[in-house]
Amino acid sequence: MKHVLNGLGRAVHHVGHPCAKLVEEIATTISCAIDFIVQVGVLRQLGQDAAGRVEADSSGGVLATVLLQASKLTPTANRSQSQALVPSNPGEEDVTALTNLSTDPVIERLIQSEELLQCVRIKAERFEASIEDAYQKLTTSTQNRHKGAAAYWRTGLADDAALDVVLQCAKEHIDDIDGDAAESEHDKLSEVLNQADEFVAKAAGYNAYVPVLRDLSALIGTTRVMAKSCRALMCESLLAYAHNHCESLEWQARLVRTQLTDIMLRQIEEKDVHPVLLASAKSIVEESSKKSEPKKGDKQPPKKPNAEPSEIREQSEPKKLRLDKNKKRAGAES
Repeated sequence: MKHVLNGLGRAVHHVGHPCAKLVEEIATTISCAIDFIVQVGVLRQLGQDAAGRVEADSSGGVLATVLLQASKLTPTANRSQSQALVPSNPGEEDVTALTNLSTDPVIERLIQSEELLQCVRIKAERFEASIEDAYQKLTTSTQNRHKGAAAYWRTGLADDAALDVVLQCAKEHIDDIDGDAAESEHDKLSEVLNQADEFVAKAAGYNAYVPVLRDLSALIGTTRVMAKSCRALMCESLLAYAHNHCESLEWQARLVRTQLTDIMLRQIEEKDVHPVLLASAKSIVEESSKKSEPKKGDKQPPKKPNAEPSEIREQSEPKKLRLDKNKKRAGAES
C-alpha cells in the first residue's frame, strides 16, 4: 500500500499537475497513518484493556513508539490541509477533481481513539504515583528538614547568625540524617522525574485530550523544586558534620570540597545553603590550601597532618561518614 502511495505521489509530480504537492503531502500522511495503525495494533495485542496493555508494556517502549508515530502523523496531516486546494487554472476538469481530497477527519479519529487515550491517561497517572512515592521516600530520609517542609531545620535561624549558633542548630536537627540513604533516594527520584519528562514530551500532542498530562507536567516541575531543596539540605548536613565532627583540617577540607564542587557545578544553588555555614566551609578550604603550599626555601613539601586510621579510612570514603558515625554511636551505647 505504501509503495502504491509513493508511486502515486511521484506520478502526479512527474506530469506537473498543479496539485502535485498536495497529493504528495496526502500520500505521506496516509503512509504515516499506516505506520501508526500498525503500532497501535502491537499495543492492542499486549492486553485485553488499557490497564493490561500499560502493565505489559512495563518499559513504556511500545506506547512510546505509538506516540512517536502520532507525532509524525499530525504535522503531515496539518501540512496537507494547509495546501491551497484550488489550483491556479480551475477551469480544467482533471484538476478540480482533486480539490476535495481531505485526510483531516480520518486522522483525527485515529489519533483520538479512546483505547489509545486511555493508555496515555493510565501511564500518566502511574507516573504521578511513582513520583509521589519516590518523593515521599526522599523526604523521609531527610526527615522533612528541607526548605518548604513543616520541620525545616533553619526555621527561626537568622542568615547572619553566629557560626556556633548555626552549628548547634544543625547538630540538633540534621546531624543524624543518613547521607547515603538520602542521596540514594534523591537519585531514584531524579530518574523517575527524567522518565516522566520524556513521556510528557512524547505525548505532547495529546495534552488537549488528556488533562492529566498537564497535571503530570506541573507535578514534575514542583517536585524538582522540592528535590533541589532536599539536595541543598544534604549539602548543609555534610558541611555542618565536617565542622562538628572532623578533628583534622585535612579531613574537614576533603569533605567540604565535595560539597563546594556540587555547588560550583550548579547541582546545588549557593543561595540555598546557609550563608554563614557556606562562608566558613570556603574558609576551611582556603586555609587547607595555604597549609599545603610549600614554603619558600623548603626543599620538600610539608608533611600532611597525622590522622587516625579511622580518619584515613573515612577520608577515602566521604559518602560513608553518616554510616560510620552511626556505627560508632551504636558501639558506644552498647
